[in-house]
Amino acid sequence: MRSSTQREIRTHFHEISTGIFWPSDLSDYAAEHRQRWGESDLSAQQIVKFLLKEGLLLKAEFESPQYKPIVRYLRGKPSPYELAVSLRHDSFLCHRTELTLHGLEAPCPFGKGA
Repeated sequence: MRSSTQREIRTHFHEISTGIFWPSDLSDYAAEHRQRWGESDLSAQQIVKFLLKEGLLLKAEFESPQYKPIVRYLRGKPSPYELAVSLRHDSFLCHRTELTLHGLEAPCPFGKGA
């Protein structure tokens, strides 16, 4: 990977304060930019390896005996709620949780519904 490409990737990810990326997000990023960089053979794996080495991403692997491992790449310090929602496409938090997270409602003690 050329130093100019490394610089562009570094700059792009420095501008992101917090983020959670699926492996497919990073593949899409590579596919979208590799022609512009003039590096048609640059793979998403090479970009991920570079970002991990530079400390711009952290690999998070979620494991369970009931499911296949789930890999996400983290930028910054996402909240546990953001991590939970990232585990599946189209996930969401219930309205009450969202209200609490945004400070619009007090937290409900565990086990005590409204």
